[in-house]
Amino acid sequence: MTSDIGICKLEGDAGLRETAVRAERVAQAGGSSRLIIACIAIALVTGGVCALYFFPSLRSRPAMDDSGRAQNKTIAVLPFENLSDEPEGSVFADGVQDDVLTKLAKLSDLTVISRRSVMAYRGRQDLHKVGKALGVSQVLEGTVRRSGDRVHINARLVDVRTRMHLWAQHYDGYLDELFAMETDVARSAADRLGARVSLPEQLAIEERPTRDLIAYELYIRAFPLIEESVYYGLSSETNLFKAVELLNQAIARDPGFLLAYCQLARAHDGIYWTGLDRTAGRLESAKSAIDAALRLKPDSGDAHLALALHYYFGYLDYERARQELAIARRTMPNNAHLFELSGYIDRRQGRWDDAVRNLERATTLDPLNDNILFGAGFTSLCLRDYQRAREIADRGLALATANNYSQLLPAWIDFHERADTRPWHTVLDEILAKNPASAKDLTRGRFFVSLYERDPVAAENILATLQYPVMGARGIGNVKFSPAYARGLVARMKGDVAGAQAAFNAARVQQESEVHAAPD
Repeated sequence: MTSDIGICKLEGDAGLRETAVRAERVAQAGGSSRLIIACIAIALVTGGVCALYFFPSLRSRPAMDDSGRAQNKTIAVLPFENLSDEPEGSVFADGVQDDVLTKLAKLSDLTVISRRSVMAYRGRQDLHKVGKALGVSQVLEGTVRRSGDRVHINARLVDVRTRMHLWAQHYDGYLDELFAMETDVARSAADRLGARVSLPEQLAIEERPTRDLIAYELYIRAFPLIEESVYYGLSSETNLFKAVELLNQAIARDPGFLLAYCQLARAHDGIYWTGLDRTAGRLESAKSAIDAALRLKPDSGDAHLALALHYYFGYLDYERARQELAIARRTMPNNAHLFELSGYIDRRQGRWDDAVRNLERATTLDPLNDNILFGAGFTSLCLRDYQRAREIADRGLALATANNYSQLLPAWIDFHERADTRPWHTVLDEILAKNPASAKDLTRGRFFVSLYERDPVAAENILATLQYPVMGARGIGNVKFSPAYARGLVARMKGDVAGAQAAFNAARVQQESEVHAAPD
């Protein structure tokens, strides 16, 4: 398929050159100015028709500015619809979409929406609404059918404002041609968007992630497990260890699979960060995977991003993490996690303006990510920019996937701005009514509201049901505070000095035990 396209383009160039030569010969032979003008006109018309035929990128481009660049080069690559009958067909289709998205995300002249936000749009969608929700003008969608050793891909680029198809192409080929097809989809979409592509970027989108499709499917299955666990706190006890298993299988099949090493490092660092295994051996496993990736490609943005996360999660070494992010950014202009992590480092180092800017960029690239929206809103809250914090909080509330923290953020804002805890109770009651199982996750919030209100009775009632640390193993620094520490806070609030001292002493003993058990 791709070779046929190349031949058509060469024939188009030859046709244009041949027409121009023919016109020049007629002009020299005739000597009549009118004949010359007529021949030139014919050449221009013929050449224009040929150009439109052989170069479809000249047709139906998005609106251009005075410099000839598309005015709004924003794109979302939606999940490709699986038309296969095979059990693993959906994983295969996700792999096609992921590779196309990854290739386009390497182009600095485009704004490409991240995977988490687009995965909400499986199946047929109202593309105009999709574009509005994601903040894009173009959407790339398609279907994938795998049958034996053959694959069929149907891809189309749509302007969501006009619903016009800017480009469409059918691909049929063998499985070993899959990555070439995906490269052509990405390259064609970028061309229709008028993207300026540098030589390094051109080489980057032509890279094959692996030569083993089974290894790639293992990688695709592991990827969301890590995303959900490390970044979104979902089922990490199961997901992260499963991801390690899948990625080790992928690497065993292809020891040159760079992206698999990078994700393996993230999984190990995630296990460490979330408190599942805070040992030096876990960090060594992460670093070993990163070193393998850097040996394969020393300037890999993915490898340097993995190293930045390693310094951040494993050592709280923000300066070294910042240095690695600067390297990764050269080749990863559309990576939302990169900007998110940059924002959190900025915040911890007191670079508040930079934190706001980086987190805002992260929300642009991943607009439906409730965790990033919460981080951006909380940053504005810390700056006492309550209006901006509310605007971001409203965006988070509008999401169907809004987590408990996103739902509570407006109440946080009310408390800090007006010292009003009533919205807390309203939101907490609403969350519990919808999902009683979330009571465990909300205990910390309920407890601290009782402290803010100086309500020792409510605080003691909450502590009576507490069967785990007030501040659990999830969260910044993975600090655990025992129920004894919470009882000390309540006793101090009641003016019970002796009771507070006894509770804090008990908490110290428990805390020392935790530190000795896991000194890292």
